[in-house]
Amino acid sequence: MKDFIRKIELFALCMIIMSIVMTPNYAMAKSSKRVLIYNGKSYTYTKSPVNISVNGKKITTPFGGVILDNIALVPAYQTYKKSSLKVQYTYDSKSKTLTLENLDHVVEFPIGKKYAYVDGKKSKIDYAAVFIKDKQTGKTCLMLPGRSSANALGYSYTWNNANVTSEISEKKQNNTSDETTEDIIDSSNAQDEVNNGQGSNEEIGEYEVKIPKPDSLASYDTEDNYWEKQYKITLDNDYSDFYLNNEIVQQSDVVTNVTVDTNDDGNTEIVLQTSKIQAFRIEEKEDAFYIEVKNPKQLYDKVIVIDAGHGGSDPGASGNGITEKNKTLEITKAVKQYFDQDDSFKVYYTRVNDTAPAMTAGSDGIKNASMSLAPRYNLANAVQADLFISIHVNSWKESSATGTETLYSPKNTNKNAWGMTSKQFAQTMQKAMVDVIGRTDRGAKSRNNLAVLNNTKMPAILIETAFATNKQDANCLNTKVDEIAEAIYTITAQAFE
Repeated sequence: MKDFIRKIELFALCMIIMSIVMTPNYAMAKSSKRVLIYNGKSYTYTKSPVNISVNGKKITTPFGGVILDNIALVPAYQTYKKSSLKVQYTYDSKSKTLTLENLDHVVEFPIGKKYAYVDGKKSKIDYAAVFIKDKQTGKTCLMLPGRSSANALGYSYTWNNANVTSEISEKKQNNTSDETTEDIIDSSNAQDEVNNGQGSNEEIGEYEVKIPKPDSLASYDTEDNYWEKQYKITLDNDYSDFYLNNEIVQQSDVVTNVTVDTNDDGNTEIVLQTSKIQAFRIEEKEDAFYIEVKNPKQLYDKVIVIDAGHGGSDPGASGNGITEKNKTLEITKAVKQYFDQDDSFKVYYTRVNDTAPAMTAGSDGIKNASMSLAPRYNLANAVQADLFISIHVNSWKESSATGTETLYSPKNTNKNAWGMTSKQFAQTMQKAMVDVIGRTDRGAKSRNNLAVLNNTKMPAILIETAFATNKQDANCLNTKVDEIAEAIYTITAQAFE
């Protein structure tokens, strides 16, 4: 009888255990079963979500990254646009192409294609850009291969297998990854690289670069080609043999390359390549050139950016023989002549020609100038400018529209070290422009939909000098270029007093 009771107890216990095991665990099913929909099909995804870190900080995304065919994919919008990278993000639904743009690169990702256009050049990528929907949450994200997209924009990418994390950083590319993919950035240099020594502090002191000076040198010129992050020193003769025997010394991590070459005129060109935009100060001593290479605000108290509106294939407004992109460039060049005579300022120009490297899209000049908005304000932010000035020409469907107006953004509430705000700067500039141009005073106006005013981290204004579509205004634009330029220089200089 006792054995029979024991058997019944054991049977009951087994039934209880089986009941527990077989009872659906809805919480577990909900978290472990994940259905992703892409390329028109549904897939059960069992791998862990991919974490994403940008500049050392984990970012929040709708459903994290995913791993497909052993390639980590990241959501493009959250990873690049909404993170600290602040990349310009544009999706064209007609061409089904995503464009990402920062100060240095423009990258186009055709959806479903295993290639991208990096600065206009077709390049292979690890995995095609693809829309993925998480069936459980209903969220859809445009996903990009993490390593390929980061490297194409010039960022460092590291795959951290232990933490299942795609790590992206603005630091110089290190291309570290557990994934096997091809590089898509060609960093080869056609010039011969100088075998640079790493100088000691005692040898070059506070300077970053020491360039030995030939005894016979009579003259030299310098050029700050900040669009391509280069500083060029041109010597008056061919000194290639001299530099084979006299070492250039540098002690800066920012200076990534120093080259010596002979140009078509038979002169020696020494080019310093940097990893980011820098300011340079050269001091000529008896034995050598000593060069400081630092962030602009470390060498200059007053840093400004002047933007000639439009450019390339984007002509802007037109009327009465005036094309906006040409007139804004003409005014900008006239402004530059005034600032060139005042070495208390460091002035950066978004362009001093029809186009500028890194400021406009396309490998040969420009493909779509409207895409160049982000590099314009990114340049100002990168150099930590104190003021940003964009020069434009107005137009209207009726030729009766006339006058001058200066725009600022109510969203941009930044003050510079002199206490200047965008609104204050716009009001002061507006009065000066009206006094010089002599047309209708349309006032300093608040505008909240202009990217170059909203996204700059310093006081920023946009000057609509006059209407190309009004004959009298157009005449002023043709005859008063120097007066307009002088007023822009004068009011800007006064803003620092």
